[in-house]
Amino acid sequence: MISRAVVLYLVIAAVVAGGIYAWDAATRPSAVTNPNDPAVRAKAAAQTITGEPTVRRVIVDNPGVVTVEANSKYYKGDASPAANRQYLSTEGRLIVQLILHDMPEMVVARVVLFSGRTRLATIEGRTNQTYEAFRVTYEGPLTR
Repeated sequence: MISRAVVLYLVIAAVVAGGIYAWDAATRPSAVTNPNDPAVRAKAAAQTITGEPTVRRVIVDNPGVVTVEANSKYYKGDASPAANRQYLSTEGRLIVQLILHDMPEMVVARVVLFSGRTRLATIEGRTNQTYEAFRVTYEGPLTR
């Protein structure tokens, strides 16, 4: 016959294990729970370049078109416009290139880079283009 202490120990261990499992499932990021979602994959690609807290939102329009809105990691308000244009074009083109490489089902990848509420640049690329051919359009303080 099993003693009361052993039964009590097993019940407590089961409750603790269940609590740990529930906590882990609740705090797990969505990329782990749905790695095939194009929005999750595009966000992960962008975060590889810009860093984790920078991506604002991801929009998957038509099949094959994705837009990532993110805060620029490399924009410096006190740098010259020419230097900032260089930083932003490199940052945006790298994100576009990574999305198109990692997600062959995407035909168009677009990245909109911000600094706070200021929209700075839009970078767009297609699967049949080279890195240098990705179109970069500057906005806000970088249009001067």
